[in-house]
Amino acid sequence: MAIPDFQSIMRPLLEAHSDGVEHRNRDLVALLADHFELDDEDRREMLPSGTSRLFDNRIGWAKTHIRQAGLLASPRRGLSVITDRGREVLRDFPDRIDLKILKQFDEYRNFRSPSSATDGIADNTTLLSCSMHLILLSFFQAARNK
Repeated sequence: MAIPDFQSIMRPLLEAHSDGVEHRNRDLVALLADHFELDDEDRREMLPSGTSRLFDNRIGWAKTHIRQAGLLASPRRGLSVITDRGREVLRDFPDRIDLKILKQFDEYRNFRSPSSATDGIADNTTLLSCSMHLILLSFFQAARNK
């Protein structure tokens, strides 16, 4: 099976938390890989940058988005737990949770759109940092391919 996009991971990720206990990131990766019936090759597939596994990265993005919507909380680094809002969303959206659903929450809309001039400055700094990262990455890949 192909590695699912991050939005397809959202509901199964939230379901994995439905027991109400704290979950470690590495345990969630294994659980979700089994849920999506990924083979060993899929589980090992790396991002083009070679910095991390593709599936782990997609889980990270799914987790970031649902956390910003208030569906999960992170009590400590590497741990997550479902919130009351997360339980409500699981109940109200039995088929799929995606960005369209998350946009109904103010916290998520605030996360997705800058609200002040200082946010714009932070975005420009982030953009510059990302651009530098991509430049360095392209040099690294070119050197590796020689």
